[in-house]
Parts: sequence; C-alpha cells; structure tokens
Amino acid sequence: MFRKLLALNLKSMLKSREFFFSFLISLLIFLVPACIDAILLQGRDIATLAPAWCYFGAVNHITDVTLSDWTQVYFIFFFPFLASMAYSFCAFDDKQAGINMLIIERSGRDHYYKSQAIVTFVGGFLIVLIPELLSELAMMIAVPLQSIKITPYYPLEPDLLFRNVNFFRILCYNYPYLYYLIYNIIGGIFGGLIGLLSYSMSLHLKVNRFLVITLPGIIYLVLTLFLNIFALSAMSPNLLVVPPTNTEGIKLEYILIFGGGLILINFLAVWSKIHLAKDEL
Repeated sequence: MFRKLLALNLKSMLKSREFFFSFLISLLIFLVPACIDAILLQGRDIATLAPAWCYFGAVNHITDVTLSDWTQVYFIFFFPFLASMAYSFCAFDDKQAGINMLIIERSGRDHYYKSQAIVTFVGGFLIVLIPELLSELAMMIAVPLQSIKITPYYPLEPDLLFRNVNFFRILCYNYPYLYYLIYNIIGGIFGGLIGLLSYSMSLHLKVNRFLVITLPGIIYLVLTLFLNIFALSAMSPNLLVVPPTNTEGIKLEYILIFGGGLILINFLAVWSKIHLAKDEL
C-alpha cells in the first residue's frame, strides 16, 4: 500500500500545474542565461577561456557572466518559494477536498503522511537540481573542460576563485566538477527540506493555501535580511546553499546547523502528526 501511495503522489505531483510552473521558472532562470553566456563566448580564442566550471553560476561575479547574476537572484528571492510550490500543498488540498479521511482509513496514517512527505521532498529537490545541472551542462558543451588558464584572471590572480573556499578545499582544487556537483546536490537537498517545511506547516497550522506555499519563503527572506543587518551574512541561508567561493566566513558548521535544524523540525512535525494528532479519525 505504501508503494502505491508513493507512486500515486509522485504521479499527482508531476501532473500538477504548480510543479510544472515552478520547474519551468527554475529552468528559465538557469538555462536562458547559460545559453546567452555560451553564445557570447563562441568565437573567442580558446586560449583566452578558463575551464568550463569557472563559468558556472555558483562562481558568482568572478567571471562576469549573466548566469552568475541570475544564480544569485534565484537563491535570494525565488528558491524557497519555487521549492515549496512543487508539492507542499498536497495534504492541504486533500483535506479541502475531503478525501484525506478516506485515504487514511484505507492506508493508515503512517503510510499516508510518509508518502506525501517523501514526494514533497523529491519535488523540491528536483526543482533545484535539474535546472542547475542543465545550465552547467550547457557551459560544459560551449567551453573546454580544461584550459591552460587555471582561472579567468590567471596568472595575475591565480587563487581568486579559491580564496574563500574554507572547506572541501582539496576537492575544489583537484576535482572542481565533482565539487560543484556535490554543491548542486546540497542545494537540491535544501530545496527538498524547505518544500518539506511548507508541508510540515500545513499539517499543524490553520492557514490558507497561499501561506502554505509562501510562509517558509517569507521566513527565509526575513532571516536573510536580519542576518545581513547584523553583519552575519556568512550565516545567511541564500549563501549556505551555493559554493562559498567569494564570500568570506562561511563555515561547514553553519550548513550542518541549517540542514540539521530543518531535518529536525520536519521530522518532529510529521512524526507528531502520525502518532499524536488524531483529528482526522
């Protein structure tokens, strides 16, 4: 029964307008600038080009490409809302339609909520991961993977890209493509966790559908603003989900605390709904 519910929720998510819209917006934000940058780089002498990974959006302003600007805009303003839009509204919609009681009676609370939570996480994960990977693939097709120019400003400032890489440094130096793949996965995980946070809130708060989708994003923006006001930008959520290549002070502990906090909140919210709340029966 659990597998059937999982498949049913996954099918429902992929067919929903919200998932399509959020995926499309993410895809456009990442892929259109990448294609523009790829076109602008065509015709340049290969000897003047840095390796393809230097032009990934996560490298930020160092290479002065369109993708870097839009990557930052995405993770500051769009990221939490689009991740939540993927499927976090599923429990709310079921309750509004009056079908949640029927499904729970037939499948059990455990299977019902766990299947929804898993698919909600997967939705937020895919919304972030796939567009990022496609944009980077576009740059890898347009620009050589390796170059005699180690970085865009080599040999004048050879370490500029690595100056604030405070962890995974050896990986970044020696296997940059793997480094950015890992960070794509990290960004996807945070997308899934934030989408799941919207779902968790919908289980316990009496709010409308709009707030179900937007409340974690609003908290995300307020927290980012608050931390920047108090000169704690290295702890800002929007900087923890991208590689720290030109932001000083970001530490691995901040990422683990942010991720661990989201995991704990979501776990307790879903667990308590399954084992403590009995309002549907």
